[in-house]
Amino acid sequence: MGLDMYLLSVPKIDIPNGKTVRTEKSSFTIHQEDNVERLFLLNRFINYHVTDSNHLVNYPEVLPYIEKDSFWGFSIMKKIAYWREARGIHNWFLENVLDGKNSYEGKIVTEADIQNLLEDIIVFLEAKKIEMGEVNSESSPNGLIFNGNYEQRYICELDYSQLMLKKILNQFDFDNYHLVYLVC
Repeated sequence: MGLDMYLLSVPKIDIPNGKTVRTEKSSFTIHQEDNVERLFLLNRFINYHVTDSNHLVNYPEVLPYIEKDSFWGFSIMKKIAYWREARGIHNWFLENVLDGKNSYEGKIVTEADIQNLLEDIIVFLEAKKIEMGEVNSESSPNGLIFNGNYEQRYICELDYSQLMLKKILNQFDFDNYHLVYLVC
């Protein structure tokens, strides 16, 4: 089993506990204390039961956020970042966002969290590159395919993460969307 980690964009929609959502053929009542968990349950319902973007009969507030993508199908969530087997990144989230509890539930990540992770990566990379001499890895631009030892792979992963986090800080709409860390 792998360690797949995502940063997801989730619209800041308040879903009342006990809300029933309907399509023409299905309905589901969402019972969950945490609003982010309610959003995940709503998204799962949309994944399984919505076949076009106007399919939710009784929840017009959600319609503008439903889009079709290659990752989820119809969804209110969008994949913003992805890591595979990046244990150092996961450990950072574990210590700084998940309160030390390994959880498979989504957890909101703040803009400050992303800034702190980016700063930690920059400091680590500067120290590591000085220690190793400038790393000359043969990696793809996305940092996922590489030739070299584990340490070079890790440096490539962090280089990739640095670029991705800078892009999030420059482009992500923290006012209207939650950024959620999810590990599978």
